[in-house]
Amino acid sequence: MTNVIFSLFLSIYLSISSHSILIYLFSVYSYLFICLFSVYSYLFIYLSIYSMSTPIYLTIYLFSVYSYLSIYLSLLSLFLCIYLSLLSLFLSIYLSLLSLFLCIYLSLLSLFLSIYLSLLSLFLSIYLSLLSLFLSIYLSLLSLFLSIYSHLFLSIYLSIYSKSIPIYLFYVYSYLSNYLSILSLFLSIYLSFSRFIPIYLFSVYSYLFIYLSILSLFLSILSLFLSIYLSISSQSILIYLFS
Repeated sequence: MTNVIFSLFLSIYLSISSHSILIYLFSVYSYLFICLFSVYSYLFIYLSIYSMSTPIYLTIYLFSVYSYLSIYLSLLSLFLCIYLSLLSLFLSIYLSLLSLFLCIYLSLLSLFLSIYLSLLSLFLSIYLSLLSLFLSIYLSLLSLFLSIYSHLFLSIYLSIYSKSIPIYLFYVYSYLSNYLSILSLFLSIYLSFSRFIPIYLFSVYSYLFIYLSILSLFLSILSLFLSIYLSISSQSILIYLFS
């Protein structure tokens, strides 16, 4: 009877302390064992009453069989309790380790993904910055050569055909345009070798130099067309006068 009560309370305690299905099954087994014990108790009472009209050796035999059966069931209940407790312990340890490794794996995966995306973003920003730098240098050089060529041609034309136009204004314009082109070129090269300027400032400077280069290029082309127009018009005037 003590084993039965111990098994019952142990199963109830394990059911409350753990959420494993096996522990609940063990509780059901304990309840069934109590029912069987009640049946055996009633059987023993019945045999005790019936033994008044039966031989004493038969009563002793039946009582011995019942005692061995009760001991066997008690030991079986104890071993099942130990087995299920150890199984629940190992399952809880296994699930805890599995959750720990899964958490570590997901954390490392998230870390590597964040590092990869950060490096990708960095390389893309560097690539775009270098691209804008090379574009600004190219436009600056193109503007410089066109401005030098157009201003040289215009200066020659003005020195030969047009004495009435103030030449110094075109020289001032030429020097200013060349100065802007050279300044844009050198500032672009300086920014390409500077490591202390943030990337966003570098991008802003690059866009500013591209704008200045395009403006200088436009002014150079305009000066070139103006020189061509003046040359054509002066040639036509000379032909008319010669006629």
